[in-house]
Amino acid sequence: MPTQAKTAQKPHKRRKKGSLKEAKMRLWAAIERTTTIIENERQPETVLRAVHALSQSISAYARLNDACIGEPVSEAVAKQLAENLT
Repeated sequence: MPTQAKTAQKPHKRRKKGSLKEAKMRLWAAIERTTTIIENERQPETVLRAVHALSQSISAYARLNDACIGEPVSEAVAKQLAENLT
């Protein structure tokens, strides 16, 4: 029992912070893997879960991609949309 008490008091090691580029790469890998599951899976329940996961992953990837690109592109897109509407 004393060994458990000693391990419980040890400070936790902090993980290295990830980068946005690394997060994008991992999300893209998840998107590719989920697409493969959807294409190859035969059970409808699994396909529905994979489609949901794919939808969530794509949404997160789009937000992350926007965060990586930053304001200049967002302003350019807004300008282009305004020009197309007129």
